[in-house]
Amino acid sequence: MDKTLLKNLFLAYCVHVEHFESVQSNYDSVLTRYRRRKRRNLMILQHLKKKQLLCLEILQQTASQRALWKLKRRSQFWEINCNSNNDQFFKENFRMSRVSFDILCGLVNKMKRADTNWRKAIELQKRVAIALFTLGSSLKYKEISELFGVGISTVCEIVYEFCEEVWKTMSTYINKLPPKKEDLAGYISGFSKLGHPQCMGVIDGYHIKVRPNATVAKEYLNNRGWYSIILLALVDYRCRFLYVNIGAPGLCNYSQTYNASALKVLLNNNELLTGYKTEIDGVEIPVYIIGDSSFEFSKSLMTPYPVSTSLAENKKQFNNKLLACKKVI
Repeated sequence: MDKTLLKNLFLAYCVHVEHFESVQSNYDSVLTRYRRRKRRNLMILQHLKKKQLLCLEILQQTASQRALWKLKRRSQFWEINCNSNNDQFFKENFRMSRVSFDILCGLVNKMKRADTNWRKAIELQKRVAIALFTLGSSLKYKEISELFGVGISTVCEIVYEFCEEVWKTMSTYINKLPPKKEDLAGYISGFSKLGHPQCMGVIDGYHIKVRPNATVAKEYLNNRGWYSIILLALVDYRCRFLYVNIGAPGLCNYSQTYNASALKVLLNNNELLTGYKTEIDGVEIPVYIIGDSSFEFSKSLMTPYPVSTSLAENKKQFNNKLLACKKVI
């Protein structure tokens, strides 16, 4: 082999060896620095862990005791007074007998709550009692919460939940229209004894205070100067609800609310109601309901004569009979 070629190969080999040794030296240097940095970081981490444990120990020694899950409140009204007194006491406070109360609890049993690991749930009967007492009295939520030994927010929650559950489960019991023929005959018979034959029910309205959004507030401002929605209800001679309409803005009057309701459509178009007539002194009298002067007179809605000093005696007697019927609502 040519000596020149061998020389060139040897020189190339030497160059590669030098390059490899240089790379190896750099690698060893980098690896040494990495290991040194790793040891330093581990020492810092151990030092931080010791500081963390020390801080936790100091916090445990100096931390104040946590607040209770719930306050201890005394509640003698429901647990003692209502259960130890007679049925009259119960009815005066909750507007119904104990038997009716038990039936109501059965209808809204979805309000029942299960006990947790933290505390016992408020029993179903007490929840219903809180709702009934709140809706039937003028006391503030704070006073009711103290009376029953629960929080103010709990009273608010129970009342809202009770109203929702009553509407879901009992709307079919309240809105009984259109009536069956035998039920209609019973309603008419009851009002006939009060002096108004062919009367099916008495209608009236009530304003319920609300806090509407500012954008629509003017629609809910009633003629008394405060914001409300209208509750329109029809009851029979025994004060039982036959129809309920709620939600019309307070700016409307009772007559406008009635004219826009399904009740008016039913009275004018239902075959049973329009065909159930009787003849009195040669005049066919259809089924009708009674309202006060805030409603507009029609064939299906009887209203009193306008009061004046010159009102005839027979018209005064008519108004008195109508007033006697209106007492059921």
